Amino acid sequence: MVINPEEVHWTVIDFLAAAALLLSLGICIDQIQRRVNSSQLRWIAIVIAILCMATLWIELAVGIF
Repeated sequence: MVINPEEVHWTVIDFLAAAALLLSLGICIDQIQRRVNSSQLRWIAIVIAILCMATLWIELAVGIF
């Protein structure tokens, strides 16, 4: 897929939103690693956090809901 520059209108707000999502995910994963003692529960919580962030990212990008 070739992206035509006239079709994509990204602004500073778009990049700030992406940065905020990635920063929030990083903080969330850090807190999960600090607070969850069980290795299995830790991985489950991290996967859930990543899936939630990906769902939010997709919703902001294309509006699936």
